[in-house]
Amino acid sequence: MDMTGAGDRALLDVLCQTADAVWEIDLPRQTVQVWQELDERQKPCVQLPLEQALQRAESRVSPVDRPRWRAVWTQIRDREDPATGGGAELHFLRGTAQCGGTVQWRRCAEGHVWLTARCRAPEADSRLEDEWLCHHFGAMPLPAGVVKVLFDREGHPADLLFCRVNLALCQLLGQKETRQLEHRPLLEVLPEADLLWLRMCHRANTTKRPQHSVRYSQLLHRYLEIWTYPLDGERCGCVLQDVTREVEQEGQLKESWQRQALLLKNTTDAVFQYDLARRTLFMSEGAAQWCRPLPTVPDMPWGLLERGMIQQAGAEALRQVIGHLEAGGESAGCDILARLAPDETFGWYNVTFWRYRDRNSGSWQVMGSFKNIHQEVLRREQLERAAAQDPLTGVYNVATGRRLVKQQLKQHPGGNGRYNALFIIDLDDFKGINDSCGHHTGDAVLQEFVCALQRAFRSGDIVYRLGGDEFAAFIGDLQRPYRVVDRVSRRLLNDLSRENRCGVPVRASIGVFIGCGPLTYEQYYKNADRALYAAKERGKNRVVVVEDNLF
Repeated sequence: MDMTGAGDRALLDVLCQTADAVWEIDLPRQTVQVWQELDERQKPCVQLPLEQALQRAESRVSPVDRPRWRAVWTQIRDREDPATGGGAELHFLRGTAQCGGTVQWRRCAEGHVWLTARCRAPEADSRLEDEWLCHHFGAMPLPAGVVKVLFDREGHPADLLFCRVNLALCQLLGQKETRQLEHRPLLEVLPEADLLWLRMCHRANTTKRPQHSVRYSQLLHRYLEIWTYPLDGERCGCVLQDVTREVEQEGQLKESWQRQALLLKNTTDAVFQYDLARRTLFMSEGAAQWCRPLPTVPDMPWGLLERGMIQQAGAEALRQVIGHLEAGGESAGCDILARLAPDETFGWYNVTFWRYRDRNSGSWQVMGSFKNIHQEVLRREQLERAAAQDPLTGVYNVATGRRLVKQQLKQHPGGNGRYNALFIIDLDDFKGINDSCGHHTGDAVLQEFVCALQRAFRSGDIVYRLGGDEFAAFIGDLQRPYRVVDRVSRRLLNDLSRENRCGVPVRASIGVFIGCGPLTYEQYYKNADRALYAAKERGKNRVVVVEDNLF
């Protein structure tokens, strides 16, 4: 079917002489009469369905400009005014090469449209492209430009030619003006330059994909970040950035993290995060690389108790710590018996929580740590025992004994049928043993005497050395104090009446005060000491018992 009757035959001749592609579109019938193709100067006069023709046209438009081509076609299809027309700048594909041009359309009567495409001369297109490149890269604050890959006789990439550069790139490469770089090879400007840039440009052109790299330049003594973008078969757009400061800061930050990780590895056993709202303990991100892993534990602290990681007393202690944080406390901690794995035995751990505000979100976050302090606790207990004991006899020293008796008096002051008894025991004629047998024997006698004291009193009673050959013992919360005092005193005196292991006869005088009611330690001690004095006055090797109402 000949569609030219609806158009102008003279116009068609003019269009075919001045345009590279000429279409006559019949919108009502959805067909296209192709009078001239983009790559053919003859007039094929092919009739195609509209959809097929549009796909054919789109394949001849540069992929970058295909959205603009679709916009042009939308205008052609939707305009109803017969006098309207329009046009647009596009890039077309001739084979594998890309060239700039224009597409124009004009609506005629009865739904017919003339569509023409014209390509610019290569010189004009190159000039427009160079102007665009010059403006685009010249306005960039980062070092940028257009370079061309130069090849040697064997066809291998050998150098880069600066086509367009901005002032920032000149300054980066040690040049003052753009004319000192443009149209000059890279190796001429910088003979010892790293050819990574050349390889990136060649790879960008061959793969048609942008390339990116960060490399330290030995020549410039800087870290450079380089992007290359393919423009055509030989040229690339390039953007460079001096990232020396960022890389050094990143290195310093990484080194700082390594130091902190090393510090935490040697000072803590596990680090965790704690969600205050959900009451959930979870492992810190990346913390498993340098400390022991922990499971995610909800319902803290009872979740740790259910998993067998802590004991009931530890759960109560952690509950108080978490409550302190929920009330707004910044840090809290406690020492508990715990284990971080099911196959371990329980040991002492210090558990510490810190609350801090996240700098980015502004929300409150909590982190914490487990630190094994088992050996420290054992050493501390050993030191405490050593500090509390008399070095010669092993019983409590006077300061510890006095403190423990005062605590007992606060808990059990007496009254309502309950009594307390304080014994003061003194060896009879101990000075004579030292003088006749020597201090070594005297020390042995004291040690043997303490064994007799420990046999006479219960393990829960408080036995301590007042000094020299004088000792004290306290029995609290008694219902029948006279019966207890009599039994203990007889047991001790009978034990001493047997032959002593040291071969020296040992005798002792005992003064006992039985108290009932809110009396002080000093009152107990004063009255028991008076009772001891009375036992000495009555001939020694005996016991004298008094009550608080006698003095």
